[in-house]
Parts: sequence; structure tokens; C-alpha cells
Amino acid sequence: MARYRSLLKCYGKVFSKPQFSHFKAYILGLTTCEIPSISRMSHLHIKSRSSMNRFLTESPWEIRPAKSVYHKQIKPFIERGSSLLIDDTISNRLYAKKVEKVNYHYDHTTNTDVLGYSIVTSAISSGGDVIPYNLIPYYREEDCELGKFKTKNEIAVEIIKSTADNPKITVVIFDTWYSNEIVIGACKRARKNYITQIKSNRNVTINQHKNAVRAFTKYIAKDDWQFTVYKNSMFKFFETSAFISKIRSVHLIFCQKYDNSRKKWGKTHFIISNMLNITSHILLHRYLQRVGIEGFHRDAKQNLGLEGYFLRKNRGIERYLFLVLVACGMLIIKNMRNKLNLSIGELCEEQKFSVYLQAYDLVEQSPHLKEPIFRNLAKARV
Repeated sequence: MARYRSLLKCYGKVFSKPQFSHFKAYILGLTTCEIPSISRMSHLHIKSRSSMNRFLTESPWEIRPAKSVYHKQIKPFIERGSSLLIDDTISNRLYAKKVEKVNYHYDHTTNTDVLGYSIVTSAISSGGDVIPYNLIPYYREEDCELGKFKTKNEIAVEIIKSTADNPKITVVIFDTWYSNEIVIGACKRARKNYITQIKSNRNVTINQHKNAVRAFTKYIAKDDWQFTVYKNSMFKFFETSAFISKIRSVHLIFCQKYDNSRKKWGKTHFIISNMLNITSHILLHRYLQRVGIEGFHRDAKQNLGLEGYFLRKNRGIERYLFLVLVACGMLIIKNMRNKLNLSIGELCEEQKFSVYLQAYDLVEQSPHLKEPIFRNLAKARV
């Protein structure tokens, strides 16, 4: 626990002393409470629920300087040749119609519109680790003040721009939603390469013939497919060069994954990159790293309370989401620094174990506190 607290010391310069105390309480609470909530974290740290709530909704601190500290903190852990992964996720708030700026957003995992917050997320794939980089909520235009609306593409551009001064991040990887000239243009301005997927109806020009990219699949001969294995899954691919309007020349890969359960090849996906001289085998493997950000989404929801807040004010929710980002980042840094090779869930269990050790030490020093200490741990669901 002491080592984990040492990781938070650098944030002391952007908070007042009382604010820093609450900041630490939230970060430690998010990583130890079984189902994080403000109520449970208040029991864990013996703070009033109202004071912890005010830290999110009223206290005069800003996310931007604290996020700047976070980005400086993770920078030493980013290896040369790392990738910036960009995606989005839904923080479901099914019964929160009175929450500020909550709205219905399309959830591709269920193919339905769900009530909640749509969040543009990003992470750094460095070596075998995925380090969370940013969480920025996207709001519908009707929920924004005049002149403050930003599309998901504009948010992605901001994230890419913020990495321009880090030469260790060399590639930006994103899915079909962001595969347009706006985001790809931002990659070029930030001097980053890109790998992305395009929709099957996207027009491309191959050998002076222009058509929807899916129309070219039928011209690939059986013997022209190449094969590769990624994390025990078999893929076949065909590579060529192509031209796309407003994006220009690209390395185009037709790719299919083998479905072991159905004993057949799946549908064709179309991957493009500006790295014309890199082999398709390498590009395909790097693009498949993108699933790492989905693991971040899953861990943040299951273990760190990304959907566990009960706040009405938008300001408080944005701050809470930032604290989830930091909590996850601290666990990843701890994992990398100590070479633990543990999952986020296992790291949270380690945090709980440390809390209990600390509680037992305190009880040995002050036996009369035994009952309230363990009662609060039970209420916090540690």
C-alpha cells in the first residue's frame, strides 16, 4: 500500500492538502472496493459521504493540470515504437434520465441505443502492456452549450495532437469509425503513422479500377492468400497498394479470420496503412493489438467502477471518469515496475490484501479500534 501511495505523491502539487487527501481516497477506493461507490469509499477512508461528493462536484480543482501530471508519469513506461489506440465505449446509466448530459447512444455490442455516456478512449500499447491514456466524454449537440460541441473525430484529433511531442509513439491505430481524412490528417500533422480499418463500401482505386473495396475480393486467387497466426488464431490475408480519395496512396490488406467453431473462414475485413514498405504480416499483427483497449474498457467497468457512479452533475461525472483513468494507470505502472504480470482484477485483489494487512497492524497497535475498523471494511465491501 505504501508503494502505491508513493505513486500518487506527484499529484500533490496540483491539489490543496484537503483535496489531495480526497484524491488519494478515491484512487485507493476505486482499486479496493469490490463495487466502487462514493458511499463505500467513505467507509473505507472514514470520511463523510458529503465531503467526498463535494470533492467531485464543487471543489475548485481542474482536470487538465492533473491529467498533465498523469501523462508525465506514464511517459517513462512508454517504449520506442509504441502505438496509440483510439476507440470509444458506453458508460451505461440505464435509470439516470435526470443526470446532466446523459443521452441515448448506439452500442455496437448490443446493436441498440442505450442511455448513458459515450466516452472516447485512448491507450498506449507498449511492449506487452496497455497503458490507459485518456477518457473524454462525447456529448450530443443538443446537450452542449453554443460553440462547445465536438464530434468524436474532433476529440480523437485532440488526443492525437497531445502525443505529437512524444517520438516514442510512432503509430496510431483505430477502427472504421475514425478512418477518415480528419483523423488521418491529424496523424500526418503529428508525424505519426496509422493503421485502420475501412468499411466494405469504401471506394478504392486498384490498378486504375475504382470500386467499393469489397468488390475486389472476388479477384483474389486461392493461391494468392498468405497465412499468419496471432494469439492462437489463424488469419489469411492478401496485400496490394491502393488509392483512396482525400487519403491518397495506402497499403491495403484483405483479411479473414478462421472460425474454429464453424470450421470456415469469416467475413473479409479491409485494413489500410500509410506504411507502404512494411510487410502486411507486421501491419496485421500491430492492428490486432487494438483489442487491448477493449480489455481496458472491460477492466474499468468490472473492477474500477467506470459504471459505478451515482452523480447528477456533469462536472462531477467528468472528474470521476478521470479518477478511474488514474486508478487504472497506477495499477498498470505498479504491474510494470514490479514485473508482476497480473491482470487488473488480480492487482485489485493485491490492493485489498494490503488494506487488510494495514488494518491488522492498526488493530495490534490500538485493539479498541478493532470493531469499527472491520465494520467499516465490511461496509466498504473490501
